[in-house]
Amino acid sequence: MAGIRAQFTLPPFATIKNVFFFPNWCAFTIPPRLLVAVITPSPHAVPLREEIESTVILDSRHAALKAGQQLKLYRASPILVGHNSYRNALIQQSALTCISLLKGAVLAPPPEESIPVAQYDTISTRLFITEQWQKLTITSEVFVTITRRGYAPSLLVCTRTGEQRHVIVGAKTFCEPLEKIRLQRGSLDGALIYVRKTGPSQMDTYQVTTEAPH
Repeated sequence: MAGIRAQFTLPPFATIKNVFFFPNWCAFTIPPRLLVAVITPSPHAVPLREEIESTVILDSRHAALKAGQQLKLYRASPILVGHNSYRNALIQQSALTCISLLKGAVLAPPPEESIPVAQYDTISTRLFITEQWQKLTITSEVFVTITRRGYAPSLLVCTRTGEQRHVIVGAKTFCEPLEKIRLQRGSLDGALIYVRKTGPSQMDTYQVTTEAPH
């Protein structure tokens, strides 16, 4: 036996006359007296970062119908975007511009692109470079550490014994070879280097290489 198709006639509680219609949505203004009846807050709002001032975007696909150039309202429409604007309109008892989705789908926004922030252990013990060759594995990109003279460019390194230390790389004879390594590899993180000073003086230069010295 074929099922009998049911039809329900629910009278609208309000009719909006000044409406701008588009293929899938419409725009209109709600007077303060209808705010609570027309709009309902939704826990499933689209998490956009910004709102349009004094404007809400509503999902009216199951709450309103187009009738000629008028919009018949049958139930409250949940908010997709604009909870703050809705709350402010309620407090101030002011009119609110509504953009209502009448058909189609609500698509989730793409995930926000975030720039990774590197956080390095700047309280690690400083490694002083001596005249003896030291084999080091770089475990960071360049960051700054605070010294008695101010900020100094530094790198985290892993020593032969597996200890993590940081080394200051501000000297020209230290940073220039490092920059060549960075340009070749695209990154300093993970590079294996051998480094030493040519003398005991603070003004003595550094030697930096990626090949094991003989």
